[in-house]
Amino acid sequence: MPRRARRGGVYFPRAEPAERIGAQFVIDAAAGRLEAAVDGEPDVLETPLEFRVEPRALRVLVPEAQSG
Repeated sequence: MPRRARRGGVYFPRAEPAERIGAQFVIDAAAGRLEAAVDGEPDVLETPLEFRVEPRALRVLVPEAQSG
């Protein structure tokens, strides 16, 4: 039996979480909601949850290396 099923582009995990690579993700649950932590606080989120990666949306500043 496969560890996950795919229906219409939506993944339904059957085992431990796996790493995914992509520009957009949808997470669904049969119950219509998921318990999660948002900024460290417990919450209940209605599904499906849609996530989108925005290219160049995050700017990271790294200090220059110090000589010596």
